[in-house]
Amino acid sequence: MTEQENEPFQELQAVVEMSVICLIEGIADVLGIDKDAFTVKKLCSLMRDYQISVTRQIPEAPDINKLNVYDNT
Repeated sequence: MTEQENEPFQELQAVVEMSVICLIEGIADVLGIDKDAFTVKKLCSLMRDYQISVTRQIPEAPDINKLNVYDNT
């Protein structure tokens, strides 16, 4: 990844770190928002010329126990 490709992420990270985020489960149903309108498939159909990269993080057990590392100070 070049430095230029990394810049938008750094801007986004700065905004996220300075913002308060509240997630409310089921709010789309309460407000009557069609959740299917916000899928990657729908985005790809609407923005055909836009390059989309989808990454997913697979949950895994940590390699080390962080509490043990920091307890030895």
